[in-house]
Amino acid sequence: MPFCVQIIRKNRTARLPAGKERLMRTAEEINRELRVGWNLGNTFDSFDMHRDGRKGTGETGWGNPVTSRALIHKLVSDGFNIIRVPVTWQDHCSPEGDWAIDPSFLDRVAEVVSWILAEGAFAIVNTHHENRWLFNDPGTAEEEKRHRFQRIWEQVALKFRDAPDTLLLEGLNEPRYEGGENEWNGAVPEVRRKVNELEEIFVKTVRKTGGNNEKRVLLVTSAAACPAEVAQKDIRLPDHFDPYLMVSLHSYKPTSFTGLSGDFSPESAVWDGSRVPEIEALYESFDRIIQSKGYPVLVTEDGAMCKSNEPAMAAWERDTARIGKRYGIRHIWWDNGEHERIGDNFAMIDRRTCTWYFPELMKAIFDK
Repeated sequence: MPFCVQIIRKNRTARLPAGKERLMRTAEEINRELRVGWNLGNTFDSFDMHRDGRKGTGETGWGNPVTSRALIHKLVSDGFNIIRVPVTWQDHCSPEGDWAIDPSFLDRVAEVVSWILAEGAFAIVNTHHENRWLFNDPGTAEEEKRHRFQRIWEQVALKFRDAPDTLLLEGLNEPRYEGGENEWNGAVPEVRRKVNELEEIFVKTVRKTGGNNEKRVLLVTSAAACPAEVAQKDIRLPDHFDPYLMVSLHSYKPTSFTGLSGDFSPESAVWDGSRVPEIEALYESFDRIIQSKGYPVLVTEDGAMCKSNEPAMAAWERDTARIGKRYGIRHIWWDNGEHERIGDNFAMIDRRTCTWYFPELMKAIFDK
């Protein structure tokens, strides 16, 4: 079934073939329209971590509810204009041969994407949590891994080939050898080369599917989406400038404040502005290394875990957004739906009631 979006204009609804209402905008043109974003985390990216059924697959496998259209409407109407939809495809593909994606799963992802686009927002669809077969599986030949990766993107790209330019596709999320050397800090040259090879497969595969995909904005990344300079510098960008390419990086800085370091001491919950230079230096490197070549950087994941410190979270958000605005870099908050469990609680909205957990933080996000 061709992908269509319910276009809503001035209280008038018309079902139009998606992608027919406008020309495809470049990465820079789209980047200028982005404001702030939200991740539908731990949802379509859920997978059976231990292959034993203890943590399930599918939309609700990691404890989040079925995504509602009311949630999408709330997010967009309150101010988010880009929603990233992480998707782990591995458990929804036939295990042998053609790696066919379960049509019902692909249709469900497309349904949620259509809601986002119909609200007038941008959406991102990616491949998420695929490292264990792409990088950590020694029993499968590299050629077969590349074939599987290509097959996934052939099917996803064909599904969305007629979607408007408000849909962006992202090749990989935090691609890395899990547990490998320097895993989160740029990895090793061999891993960085493999990430570049996979991204090249992604771009070529999507472009070959035609339709709007010929000029759809695509996002490529570094090893582990790492913002370290060694990782940024090793991103292989085209010899000839591609105006429909954007770079995706992640930024949870400083990690002690955001919680990624595992530090939940009272001191780590304080944001007094003294560490603003760390964020300044990071965004300056994005601009110097990547954006100086003409490619916009989009921070597709950032955020801070709650440590009963909402005012500090709001202050951190204001400082981060202010620095990003200076460099023309937008960010997408990682929301995994976790609110009660200390240690991974990135949720900002109750997905069942569509109410915000942190009004002061929301004010900081939307008052730009």
